[in-house]
Amino acid sequence: MAASATPRPRPGLMHSNQGEGTAQAGNVAAHRTVAGAGLAMHEHTFPPFSDSESILAKVRRGLPYSVVETLASALGSRRELAQAVGISATTLARRKRAGRLTPAESDRTVRIARLVDMSRVLMRGDLEATRQWLTTPHDLLDGESPLQRADTETGARDVEQLVGRLRHGVFS
Repeated sequence: MAASATPRPRPGLMHSNQGEGTAQAGNVAAHRTVAGAGLAMHEHTFPPFSDSESILAKVRRGLPYSVVETLASALGSRRELAQAVGISATTLARRKRAGRLTPAESDRTVRIARLVDMSRVLMRGDLEATRQWLTTPHDLLDGESPLQRADTETGARDVEQLVGRLRHGVFS
């Protein structure tokens, strides 16, 4: 029996973490996404960590509020981000004054940042297409948008799996 050839990724659709599993690739994307103060959504790839601090340590300490601002800017809506992260408008205002999210809010923010990054790669770096895809209801997500679906870890995994299937041309 002949060994099957490893499929070659299409140019422009994969990160530097080609060949890694979806969850591991998502974790790498989240690391890049939250590095430093926030996102660099206008660039094709995120800069590497500028320090040796792990994303876990940053989440446990609480991410700086600037990450919310940057991610909301990338999504085009602070309201949709707040809903996906599970933060009310009044709590968001308190976090802005405090300058930092709680560890639980930080963890949920990293989840959304990971999906934004994965979706941006799927859309070949087109931020507007990424925004539209994340906020448009899809039949494959039972009529929910990817951002709505990602309000729980289980829902976020559904979106990650859908992105992986689309990235590899599996549409059913």
